[in-house]
Amino acid sequence: MKRLSVRTVLSVFLSYCLLALGVATGQQRQSQARHRTVDELCRAVHAGDAQALMELRDLGSRGDVTAQFNLGEIYENSDGVSKNPELAAQWYRKAAEQGDTSAQKSFGTTSPMENVS
Repeated sequence: MKRLSVRTVLSVFLSYCLLALGVATGQQRQSQARHRTVDELCRAVHAGDAQALMELRDLGSRGDVTAQFNLGEIYENSDGVSKNPELAAQWYRKAAEQGDTSAQKSFGTTSPMENVS
């Protein structure tokens, strides 16, 4: 059986560490690229970015009041999507329930509460 030299072992170990570091750095960059602000997502939705709309909906579904309010505006004003007063009211209501006063005002003008499920 052939013995490996210390130099060979260290070389392989160092290569492995550098590879792992490169993979981790790449994953971190991808993760950072996925985390856009609500404002960035809204601009992207306005430009027709369907992925941005999905990300914004995800934020809204997880309780982000700013995303919820902006989704209400997007659907009310057909900003990059088809106008949908029912969806606008639903998103405004979610934000209003968390105390967003702008959403409370907008919700009151888009649909009566008893008609929104």
